[in-house]
Amino acid sequence: MRDLPTGTVTFLFSDIEGSTRLVQSLGDEYIPLLEDQQRLLRSAFGAHGGTVLGTEGDSFFVVFPAAVEAIAAAVDAQRAVAKHGWPQGATVHIRMGLHTGEGTLGGDNYVGLDVHRAARIAGVAHGGQVLMSESTRSLVEQSIEGEASLRDLGEHRLKDLLKPERIFQIVHPELPSEFPPLASLSYRPNNLPTQTSEFLGREADLNAISNLIDAGVRLITLTGPGGIGKTRLALQVAAARTDVFRDGLYFVDLSPVRDPDKAFDAAVRALGLQSASDQRTLDVLKDQLADKHLLLVLDNFEQVMDAAEGVADLLRSCPKLSALVTTREALKVRGEHVHPVAPMSLPSTDEVSAAAECEAVRLFVERAVEARGTFTLTEDNAGAVVEICTRLDGLPLAIELAAARLTLFSPHDLRDRLRNSLQIVGGGARDLPARQQTLRRTIEWSYELLDINERNLFRILSVFSTASVDAVEEVAASAQLDGDAAIIDRLSSLVDKSLVRSANGSGPQRLSMLATIHEFAAERLEEDPGLAAATQRAHAEYFSGFARDRRAQLAGSERSGALDELEVEIGNLLAAWRYLVDAGDLATLEELFDAVWILHEARGWYASAVELARDLLEVLTSVPSTPDRVQQKITLATSLARGLLAVGGYTKEVEEAYGNARALLEEAGGLPHLYPVLRSVWSFHLYRAEFDQALAVGRQLLDLAEHSDDENLMVDAQLVVGSNLISMGEPTQGLLHLDRSITMFDPRRHRSAPMRLGANPGVVAHTTSAFTLWLLGDPDLAIERSTRALELAAQLYHPFTLAYALYHVGFLALWQSDYESVLERADAAVRVAEEHGYQVWRAVGLVLGGTALIALGRPEEGLARSDQGIALYQEISTPPVFWPFVLTIRARGFGLAGRPQEGVDIIDQVLEMIGDRFDLLSSEFPMIKGDLLLATSRRDEAEQWFERALDIAKQTGARTTELRAATRLARLTREPKSIEILRSARESFVGKVETADVAEARAVLEDG
Repeated sequence: MRDLPTGTVTFLFSDIEGSTRLVQSLGDEYIPLLEDQQRLLRSAFGAHGGTVLGTEGDSFFVVFPAAVEAIAAAVDAQRAVAKHGWPQGATVHIRMGLHTGEGTLGGDNYVGLDVHRAARIAGVAHGGQVLMSESTRSLVEQSIEGEASLRDLGEHRLKDLLKPERIFQIVHPELPSEFPPLASLSYRPNNLPTQTSEFLGREADLNAISNLIDAGVRLITLTGPGGIGKTRLALQVAAARTDVFRDGLYFVDLSPVRDPDKAFDAAVRALGLQSASDQRTLDVLKDQLADKHLLLVLDNFEQVMDAAEGVADLLRSCPKLSALVTTREALKVRGEHVHPVAPMSLPSTDEVSAAAECEAVRLFVERAVEARGTFTLTEDNAGAVVEICTRLDGLPLAIELAAARLTLFSPHDLRDRLRNSLQIVGGGARDLPARQQTLRRTIEWSYELLDINERNLFRILSVFSTASVDAVEEVAASAQLDGDAAIIDRLSSLVDKSLVRSANGSGPQRLSMLATIHEFAAERLEEDPGLAAATQRAHAEYFSGFARDRRAQLAGSERSGALDELEVEIGNLLAAWRYLVDAGDLATLEELFDAVWILHEARGWYASAVELARDLLEVLTSVPSTPDRVQQKITLATSLARGLLAVGGYTKEVEEAYGNARALLEEAGGLPHLYPVLRSVWSFHLYRAEFDQALAVGRQLLDLAEHSDDENLMVDAQLVVGSNLISMGEPTQGLLHLDRSITMFDPRRHRSAPMRLGANPGVVAHTTSAFTLWLLGDPDLAIERSTRALELAAQLYHPFTLAYALYHVGFLALWQSDYESVLERADAAVRVAEEHGYQVWRAVGLVLGGTALIALGRPEEGLARSDQGIALYQEISTPPVFWPFVLTIRARGFGLAGRPQEGVDIIDQVLEMIGDRFDLLSSEFPMIKGDLLLATSRRDEAEQWFERALDIAKQTGARTTELRAATRLARLTREPKSIEILRSARESFVGKVETADVAEARAVLEDG
């Protein structure tokens, strides 16, 4: 966060007058002009202690700790601009405005009315003019140096400011001093309502609408649902264009009008026109505005839509008249330009500085300061504020009403209460129109303007998350509404009225509602139990059929497209699922289950998949038991346990889940020969380091694969048998099975299997093989297979597999001492894990990445990250088989950080855990302890542990560990015997890639 001044500060805003004209006339030459302008102004501001807070295009926002320095900077900047030689003889005029007030910080920037006052003063200046407020004048009048002086320009009404502001101009002999009257609201005739709060965001909308006005478009319609900010935007556009309409700008409030003929009466009253008693008011307007250059803001036109042709007639009769209309739906007359008003932009992160720049958060913070003057956006509350704005769809009215609740709640309490967003955003400011006092009234006001058939379809749409037109047609027809043609007409009407949004994004057209409107529609549906029941049943049946129709595609070449189609409809699929679970409709649930489960597995949504398994198990318990149902329950129970293990680690819940599965197995009379059951039970034994039992299950898998002639299953079975053989000290035999698994694996065909959760077996076979080959002394093939593992993981587009591969390949890079690669892989694994809730991979990724940071010269950051990972790992009660390896990474980290004794203490824990275990990896643990002891200057003890590592490595065939241990011993003792052992160990690596270990061994031998 920037170190910004607080207390009394002076704000300065500036921009180039007529920048659009310059862009059009200069073309590509405008870019160097803009660069020169920015350089000149930055230099002047910096020379007087100014901090540039923001630049957008040609504008600057600057803060000064002293008002007199701000004045000096403004004068110097204007002088520099006036003297500069601009390209193609262009003339550049800068507008500047200053105001002194309270420097209140909100995140990494200033908030509050004083900032906006400075911006509004700059907005009424002319090019070359420097204006300031009364508060700035009072501080600098006696301190202005040289030939500068001040000129009182009187009081002016500025947009968004409740009271007029007295404005002063800086006069200097080297700068122009005579300018036209200020372009304030005091200068043009108008009845624009005074706004009591600052207008925030919408820069893109303001620019787009202003450009339309400049281009001569005379009828602009702002469309959108209630509460989205159409009126406020229209008023802001009008206030910003006072310099364009010489005969004034007038606001016509149509909210109390229902009769289209009375709409023009309201306009006559707003303009203060006189009319004869027998003259139509439209004719009065046409006669008296015939030659007026004037802007009419017609607000809430949807109630008088039949007056649209009258507006078109008025514009035809008055060639200098323009109209800016706010409405839920377009007028649909000639010459109209429709500008849909979208919700305010929402933040993509809750990081304070980034969130503070977002429109929705800026609005919330400003209104929060008004409600509770001490409010600031902080690291502690930013997440709650971001969630509030997101829950409210970025609707300005909803955000303002929510922020007003901070008089009662903290941001965190407000977020928690927003489960019902329509109720929490209740009473608004008393000076809001009655229909906007609450968000509910605003939506209800729009709802009441619908006819009965439109209301019914509006309610039916609430069962969809988003929807295709086809889905709405079928569900609405099944719910016994009128035929397709009528449904389409009503859908079009709801879209036109801004209650339903229609967008195509990157695919077919989709219909949706803002969440607040969706919630209102759902409440209206509940008021008609018959319609609600028929709609929910029709919706569930439609999407069950949708999933069933794509089940066959998921096993073939159309898999990718089918998954994409299912993912688009995931909200509807899960809504259908919940309805069917509540209804206990097992038959329809089973139609839906296969496709939805495969989608969850493919996308790595394991937490949600666990809930699917739980739901289906619950429904199964309520139906009569049969042998088939028992096997189904066993499959679900074991898959549930495996899913829980993948999501949260080896927890008490996992133990209980496997306990329930074992009870079902005993009830069924033993372990059924079913793939998902066998694989889940194997995982359980593996994670408990029960390798003999895991191997026995693996052999059953192998029998099942051979019996069914299933290559997909064979890939898994060979992996299970091979990895367990390696863990039991038979690496050569284990590698043969892994090689078969790798040879048979085809990523185009072997993507999924029934009820699978976990890393793809083809990728696991590659990483397991890579680890084994590395230890056995074949670095070339080990590196090849680890590289291929990452390629496959990316190709499969399977998040859990990707997290698994990134971590394991990163771990192998740690053995290679390639710390840059370690950090890259670990960080990527953590990102995937955080996105999908894989706590185990997040924990180990943090430990691995922390160790890499330490090795790369960032010990404090690395230890902190490693601490975070260890704490998380211990919190999730992970499988005991993994813990020793996590601790060895941690121990290495302490050694690299210059704290070897702490590493020794950790590796002693590891050695105690593994006990008499004797396999390829067993030699690594004494090797690491020897390195740590050597770093503590306990040379003799280190030598003993290196000898132990060498002995185990020779017995297990771990030639890489043998080489490393021999290298340490040769360097320590320099004895001929040790040198000869090292030379012998190195011979098996001749002709292979020179790893860091091989290079170190060669260096020791060359030193002789």
